[in-house]
Amino acid sequence: ISDRHPLELILKMRRVTISACPPNQDERVLEIATNPEMADDETGATIWDAALCLGEMLAKQQIGVGPRVLELGSGTGYVGLIAAALGSTVTLTDRELLLPLLTENRNNNCLQDSVQVEALEWGSASDSQKFGEIDTVIMSDAVFLSDTYPLLLHTLDRLAPGRVLWANEERGVEEPFRAMAREKGWYLEEVRPPGENDYVCDE
Repeated sequence: ISDRHPLELILKMRRVTISACPPNQDERVLEIATNPEMADDETGATIWDAALCLGEMLAKQQIGVGPRVLELGSGTGYVGLIAAALGSTVTLTDRELLLPLLTENRNNNCLQDSVQVEALEWGSASDSQKFGEIDTVIMSDAVFLSDTYPLLLHTLDRLAPGRVLWANEERGVEEPFRAMAREKGWYLEEVRPPGENDYVCDE
């Protein structure tokens, strides 16, 4: 049994360069930590391909998010922190277990003024009501367990954002979620990343 703080076990960092920062700000490099020792049991402790893809599109300003952003299933906070570096006010949300990692990544990148870290359990009506008006919800690789689809859609309905940016690796499980979303009145439009991007996969 180790008495070390869990965040002392973080071994890997990913760097992303943000060149299109808000006016009068220089290019900046974000360093996002992952926790390999948690990754086997907690999927949010790593950075998945869909997050890399969506993060690159944001960093290159190929897609925008608006001034008020909430990220669902933030994990490491990779995508949400990119949005914050570009000038948005961002709320990173995930389960309680991942909040220390999110907080560490926010603080290490000096984004405390524009980023909040909050616990949010999908399906909780009381949790979803505390965030106020949201322009954009962002989520990446959030759709993979079918029993969470109703909870996720309930949370999206309660948050009532202007729009949702959802990036997901195609695993053959997305169509039931799309169908449930359409039944609830959500309109889905596919946006493909430019072919010259670094993080583009055939699937």
